Amino acid sequence: MKTIEEILKRGVELAPYNFELYHTFNPNLTKEVYEFLRGNGTEWKIICGFEVKIQFSNHSLEGNRDLMLANLKVFKNRYIPEYHLNPINWNHGNNRR
Repeated sequence: MKTIEEILKRGVELAPYNFELYHTFNPNLTKEVYEFLRGNGTEWKIICGFEVKIQFSNHSLEGNRDLMLANLKVFKNRYIPEYHLNPINWNHGNNRR
């Protein structure tokens, strides 16, 4: 599996269909939850650490408060896909704001 840094060095700008990248960023992510969020265009919930529960399914994504606090800019720009799908704008929790 490639790290996020390796993918960024290759020149990938937007990551709308890359489960491995999102799973590396948020290890609690399952394939079913990712497909659900991708279908709705709400991948930003993975980056922001929001809790996601799929109705009539056992799969869920538990909330991550550290990601939530670290990615407030992504949350504010969640309606701009060019912003929240760009891995450069993601904060891994190293520096919170």
